[in-house]
Amino acid sequence: QRRVMGVECGSELATMPLIVFCGIPCSGKSTRANEISAFLQEKGKLVTIINEESLSLERNEAYQSPAPEKMTRGALKAAVERELTRDVVVILDSLNYIKGYRYELFCVARTLRTCHCVIYCDTPAELAQEWNTNRDHGFSPSLLTDLAARMEVPDSRNRWDKPLFSVRFDDPTPCHDILVALEGKAAPPTLATQPTKSADTNLLYEIDQITQEVMVAIEDAQRTSMIGDVLHLPKCTEPFRLLRKLPGPELRRLRRQFLKVAQLPKAGTVGNLFLQFLTSNMGDVGSEQ
Repeated sequence: QRRVMGVECGSELATMPLIVFCGIPCSGKSTRANEISAFLQEKGKLVTIINEESLSLERNEAYQSPAPEKMTRGALKAAVERELTRDVVVILDSLNYIKGYRYELFCVARTLRTCHCVIYCDTPAELAQEWNTNRDHGFSPSLLTDLAARMEVPDSRNRWDKPLFSVRFDDPTPCHDILVALEGKAAPPTLATQPTKSADTNLLYEIDQITQEVMVAIEDAQRTSMIGDVLHLPKCTEPFRLLRKLPGPELRRLRRQFLKVAQLPKAGTVGNLFLQFLTSNMGDVGSEQ
């Protein structure tokens, strides 16, 4: 059955809502995105759909390896930041299968003081493969299988995955429910998405120390670990798979970027979110489920 979580309320909307689709390739995302777009336009709203096609990206090339996939995600996120305005509803019609990347999109929405929701297209991989064979310019079967295996299913207990609409392949698109959820007020920016001068100094120091400890642990573990090993790192409850050796300068650069966008109110969540941030920005490092 379709599951819907409510949207938080806070300050007035500064921009129109962001609708984030996620799901394995060929799970019906584009079809439902077009349905929602038509429904919202009938209600007098301006809508823009952002996907690989809108950025002139060929899917098989965009996701064939970690490097182009990382560039693809960066281009999609930049387009979202560019298109979110007071007048236009933005629909991100893409895989968005990495939970750390969905967290970044959540941060974008909160920073811009807009509501957002996640729509998960719950379609079996076998059916997605069948639909893929019937479309022009589809994914290669092997790439579809690989991407489907890496899908990190959204969880409504995560604030960045709610309100969550989990829609099975044979469910109707809940256009009205989505509109109702997005017509609330946006939650105000928080320390997780917007730095503040009044941020507690001790908390910021603790966040800095946690990310430093995790980074050093990764560097140390690489010296004795093999590619593919699962690392259990301090300050992290989620294990982490080492898919390649990470140069120190790259880790330090990513840590600096994380500290700019993730000053969190609960220091206990920092370690896991730092790993998720690494996952979404490096493309070829994944967290073990």
